Amino acid sequence: MRLPFVVASIALGMMVSLAARADTSPATNGKRRAGVTIQVDNQGWGAVDTRQVEVVLHSVANLLLDDQPERLIKVRVSHTEANPVALYERGPDGEYLIRLHADRTRWHLYVYEFAHEFCHILSNYDRAGGEISRQNQWFEETICETASLYALGSLATEWSLAPPEPSLASHADDLRRFFRFLITERHRKLPEDTELREWLREHQAQLSADPYRRDQNDLVAKTVLPLFFADPRGWEAINYLNLHPDDPSASLDEFMRHWHANAPERDRPFVAKLSALLLNADVISAAPTKMASAP
Repeated sequence: MRLPFVVASIALGMMVSLAARADTSPATNGKRRAGVTIQVDNQGWGAVDTRQVEVVLHSVANLLLDDQPERLIKVRVSHTEANPVALYERGPDGEYLIRLHADRTRWHLYVYEFAHEFCHILSNYDRAGGEISRQNQWFEETICETASLYALGSLATEWSLAPPEPSLASHADDLRRFFRFLITERHRKLPEDTELREWLREHQAQLSADPYRRDQNDLVAKTVLPLFFADPRGWEAINYLNLHPDDPSASLDEFMRHWHANAPERDRPFVAKLSALLLNADVISAAPTKMASAP
């Protein structure tokens, strides 16, 4: 059966992205990146070695940071019976506090949840603080869902070829199955003959009022995912979100312009491509670049 267009686009984008990472080896994939510390608490995970949990979480962090300039990030991760979350408050040593619901050796859930929460850290989610209502928080939530999909799809291949440790190779198929399950969910599909910018014009007010409209966030996340597979530098660009003092109350157009202005020159083409997909090419002037397309 022929894959739907967007699913085929994602598959092609994954091949392009992973070809660029083809020299990945166990020595590099499992390496703990300089400047990134991830400490996993010992309680609540069930029958699993917390050292292995740390290996998996570092695998996610390495993927999203890739070849970015060094950024000092210290994270403490604990288990929760509630929803996963990156807390606004910091730990006693200034570390970010992340709670995950995953447990035992369900590595696909660790990857999915941690990628989302780690993306919040990259996006400077805490600059405005938890008490301030943010007009475009839905966009951050959407990009973090995109990070989860990206991590599942990318690490499924990396773990099958060069796992961070040998025992994880057999779990690559779990990541792949979960990825394919998520991207083929019905609610993630745009209506027939509708462009994302058209859909967004109709739903943006709802998203601004409630950034946790998961079905709608999921739809946008899947639609923009091929951009990140085609150009993984997009994850570097995420580091320059939420830096303008007016961002909490800015319109989406203004928010994207602020992001483009704050990003370094090498990341601005990506921001422009994403802006054109969400809004229109006039919001940020840049030469258009093709997304991954169906074979």
